[in-house]
Amino acid sequence: MEPTRTTTNRDRQARDGATPGRVRNHNERLVLSVVKERGPLASSQIARLTSLSAQTASVITRSLVADGMLLRGDPVRARGQVGKPSTPVCLNPGGALAFGLRIGRRTADMILMNMVGEVVDSRTLPYDFPLPETIDGFAKESVAAMTADLAQTMRQRIVGIGVAAPFGLWKLPEEAGAPREALDGWKTHDFQTSFAAFSDLEVFAANDASMACSGEFVFGQEDLSEFIYFYVGAFVGGGLVLGGRVFLGRTGNAAAFGSLPIDNIDTKPNQLVQGASIYVLERALSDRDGRLVTLRSTSDAWTLQDPLVASWVNQTGRSLAIASLAVSATVDVQTVVIDGSFPPAIKQAIQSCMRDALDRLDTSEIERSSIVLGGLGRSAAAMGAAYQPISAAYFIEGSQIRASV
Repeated sequence: MEPTRTTTNRDRQARDGATPGRVRNHNERLVLSVVKERGPLASSQIARLTSLSAQTASVITRSLVADGMLLRGDPVRARGQVGKPSTPVCLNPGGALAFGLRIGRRTADMILMNMVGEVVDSRTLPYDFPLPETIDGFAKESVAAMTADLAQTMRQRIVGIGVAAPFGLWKLPEEAGAPREALDGWKTHDFQTSFAAFSDLEVFAANDASMACSGEFVFGQEDLSEFIYFYVGAFVGGGLVLGGRVFLGRTGNAAAFGSLPIDNIDTKPNQLVQGASIYVLERALSDRDGRLVTLRSTSDAWTLQDPLVASWVNQTGRSLAIASLAVSATVDVQTVVIDGSFPPAIKQAIQSCMRDALDRLDTSEIERSSIVLGGLGRSAAAMGAAYQPISAAYFIEGSQIRASV
C-alpha cells in the first residue's frame, strides 16, 4: 500500500488510457529516475539504460533541462572517443521541493526539502504530547513561513506535503505521558482535510517508522537494496526494504516491529515496544529523580556513566537482537539498520550490545545479521515523508523502471 494521498484531476487523468501525453510523461519520469539512480549521465547512456531510442532520450533530456528538472554538466570526452564530447546531465536540486512533517511523541519537525534530499528550511516544535490542533497550527505556520522566504518561481515547484505520523497516535497515552482522553482527537483526524484549510498542496500521510526507513533507504544507506530497519524513538518502530523498495504491506503498517514478542509468553509485558523504547528510560529516570525527565536527542541525561542509561542501552540492544533474529528468519534479510532519537555514542553502544547479544543467541540455522548504523537520526522520517510527493510526481521506483513504447 502506498502512502494515502488526496485525489486530484491529475490523478484521474493518469488513470485514463495510454495517450501520447501520458507515454511522454512516463518516459520523462523514466529519464529522471535513471539519472537519480546512476547520474550524471549523457543522453546516449540514458538511452542504453532505459531502452529508449537515442533520439527520444535526447529530446526528453533537452526538454527536462529546459524545464529546470535537469542540469547540464561540462562536456566530457571519453578515452578514444571520436566526434563531439558527451555532455552529462544531473538532477537539478531546485527542480522540485516538498514539505515533510514528522510527528513524534515529544517533538514535531517540519522541513522543506529539495529534489536531491537537501533540507532547505526547517522548524521544530517541542511539546509534552501531540494534539491535533497543535500539529495543524504548527504545519500552517511552518508552510507560511517557509514559502514566504522563497521566490515565486520556487514556490511553484513545491509539489506536496508528506506526513510521517505514528499509526494510532491515541494509543498508549499513559506511556506517552498524556492524560487518557487527551489524544482521542486523533481517532477522527484527517490530515488531508485539516491541511486543506491553509494549503492546496497534495498531502501524503504514512507511518512514521516506515517513512524513517524510506528516508534512510533513499538518502542514507548506499548499496543496500534489502534491509531490516529499527528506529528507537519514544516508542520503537521499524521498516523493511525488499527488492529495492520500502515494503509497506496491505494497510501501510508492515514491519510494525514494536509488537514483536521478545520474552517468554508468561512474562508480561513482553513486546519490543517495552524492551526498546525511550519512554521506558524516561520513566525510570523520572522515578529515580523525583521529577519529570523528557529525553531529547541532545539531552545531557544521555550518559553511559548513569547506571539507568547503561542498563537501558543493554536491554535495548538485547531486545533488538532478539527481534532482528526473528525478522531475519522470516524474510531472509541479513542486514539490520538501527537508528534513533539519541546521540551517536548511545547508538554505537546499542550496536555493540546487539552484537554481544547475538553472540549469546542460538543462530545455528540462521545467517547472522550485519548490524549497520543509520545516518539520518531524527531527520529520517521528515526526509522520507518529503520524498513521497517528489517521488509520486517525478520518479519511477524499483523494478518499474522501463520505457513506454
